[in-house]
Amino acid sequence: MAKATIADVAKYCGVSTATVSMALTNKGRISTATRERVLEGVRHLGYVYNQAAANLRHKRSNLVA
Repeated sequence: MAKATIADVAKYCGVSTATVSMALTNKGRISTATRERVLEGVRHLGYVYNQAAANLRHKRSNLVA
């Protein structure tokens, strides 16, 4: 089975990807019920944050050569 993405979690929970992102970072005005629903979806689907992919999106990394 393929790794779960933030879009998969959003679809499973019936929310937007932005809502999932805000719930995971604990930012934004999201109700406690929605945050809990998203976190349950993350656990159920086995979503794992991919720092390498985030670095590619932001075109930066915290590595020192």
